[in-house]
Amino acid sequence: MVISAEEKEFRRGSIGASDIGAIMNISPFVNAHDIYLQKVHGTEEISSEAIDIGNDCEPMLVAWAHQQVGEDWMLAVDVKVNKPTEASYNFPHHANLDGLLVLGDRKIGIEAKTSSMYQAFGEDGSDEIPDHVIMQCQWQMWTADLEKVAVPVLTAEAGLHRKLFWVERNDELIDAAIVAAQKFWQENVLAQNPPEEVSPSLETLKKVRREPDTTVDLNEDLVREWRAKEDIARVATKEAREAKAKLLATLGNAEGGICSLGKLSYLEQSRKEFTVKASTSRVARWKGKK
Repeated sequence: MVISAEEKEFRRGSIGASDIGAIMNISPFVNAHDIYLQKVHGTEEISSEAIDIGNDCEPMLVAWAHQQVGEDWMLAVDVKVNKPTEASYNFPHHANLDGLLVLGDRKIGIEAKTSSMYQAFGEDGSDEIPDHVIMQCQWQMWTADLEKVAVPVLTAEAGLHRKLFWVERNDELIDAAIVAAQKFWQENVLAQNPPEEVSPSLETLKKVRREPDTTVDLNEDLVREWRAKEDIARVATKEAREAKAKLLATLGNAEGGICSLGKLSYLEQSRKEFTVKASTSRVARWKGKK
């Protein structure tokens, strides 16, 4: 689903289905600290080829899931369900559905996925999908009052394959998600107190919206730790290059070598020319005492 700038800004003030897996620290991509930075400071969204392909494939997958479920169901696409702060939950929440199937008083959500990680998805027709996707679907079922969610997935396993997974509503998982979201919203977002149990990813830190010409006081212990580990990494990289060169020198003019540990090959490889799109990114550089 392509997200507009206005929608991205709205999401900062609410917990969505795509947030909950990270808040519960079960997502392999982002964690609670990443979501905290998105909500409190805001982040710049950076597109990628994988994201663009996923957005382009989404309508096809939603239409295919509709066919599999039955065309007697009425289909709506890009459905947004927003819930303001409610007395019993004390935090705003939302869910964006790639598709919504309706038949009488029955409602089924559709969450389309395109993934190169085919190993993370199991048998067609099962619920064998990554945990963070299951929690995303549970959040959608709670917020949009759905009975289940269909997850059509396009994977690349020895060719392109479509699979349709099903996630049934599980109120125990929903309750666990609500508890985690309440705690995160009250103790982290509203208190502007970052989660201490995890550190944000460098990719998220690069996307945080920065105030020009501003500085903050740094923790000197963290500076020393970073600089010391940078030095260790630099020395290790240099020593690894030297050790590699020493080993390759023993090949003479051979293309490989063998020992009891295994086989070393040193073959030519070709790389096609390509053009890299212009881009900007933040780089941390240190000036001062080592």
